Amino acid sequence: MPFNSGERLIYITPEGQQYLLHAMPWRAVLSEEGFGTPPIEYVTDRAPFQHGDVVRSFYLGPRAIQLIVLHNFCSRADYWQGREDFLQVIRPRFWHTPPQPGKLLYYLSGRKKRQLDVFLESGPGFTPSEGGWREWTFIEAVRFVAHEPSWYDPDGRAQTLLYHEPALNLIFPITFPIVFDETAGIQTFIIYDGTWIEYPTIEVVGPVTGWSLTNLITGYKLGFNQTVPDGTTVTITLHGIKTVVDNHGVNWAHNLTADSDLSSFALVPAPGAPGGRNDFALGGTSTGAQSRVIVHWYARYFGI
Repeated sequence: MPFNSGERLIYITPEGQQYLLHAMPWRAVLSEEGFGTPPIEYVTDRAPFQHGDVVRSFYLGPRAIQLIVLHNFCSRADYWQGREDFLQVIRPRFWHTPPQPGKLLYYLSGRKKRQLDVFLESGPGFTPSEGGWREWTFIEAVRFVAHEPSWYDPDGRAQTLLYHEPALNLIFPITFPIVFDETAGIQTFIIYDGTWIEYPTIEVVGPVTGWSLTNLITGYKLGFNQTVPDGTTVTITLHGIKTVVDNHGVNWAHNLTADSDLSSFALVPAPGAPGGRNDFALGGTSTGAQSRVIVHWYARYFGI
């Protein structure tokens, strides 16, 4: 890792404690592996007597990250304390159910940030060094696994979509351009600048009847066959475990329309969405000033 580039790598515990892995001359990341392309698993089949396979789909597998880290200390007592501190930071947390990941946060040059959710897989073993006198130093391999293999910018994004009566009673501020259509409702867009697909979190704030949101790039849709009443916000979580729950703790999954697709609704990067522009059609009839839809997302990246 370059010393004067402003780059730095930090491990963040599930509780939020930060541990700077590269802080010369006391700590240094000597090598890093696994930051680029994650493992790719292809789904294939083969007809009788066919040569080769037909690729039907693919998935990204868990990403392995290996770091070689150096720690220098000023005394034998500091050495033992440093070993203990390092183990305390990276060890799994048995008191979290389910287990919560730590985070590797990489500050790149140009003020860019990329983060990865990781669990410790192996190391450090503190194997005695061969040759030289290193009673105040250790150089160890630490291996993490990211079960969600995409890097992401930890600074989340959000955009509010508002309902409007065609075409005179506009409510400001609004996102331009908008297109009024009697069948599709309000059309708007989100510019997504990641390089990998993102499954956002969507808040539907009532009152609204016949709510729907369609990504016009992919054709996938979400919608409710039940009116979202005033004072109720239904949150649709699409990343990881899919949930549809309102602010009163009520499960709304059974209120999804038959053509809703929780598994495939997503923000698409370029070139699938030209320039990263995801066009949406927002449908529904709102009767309150608070009615709106808020889309939350992280920009995700195939690798760094």
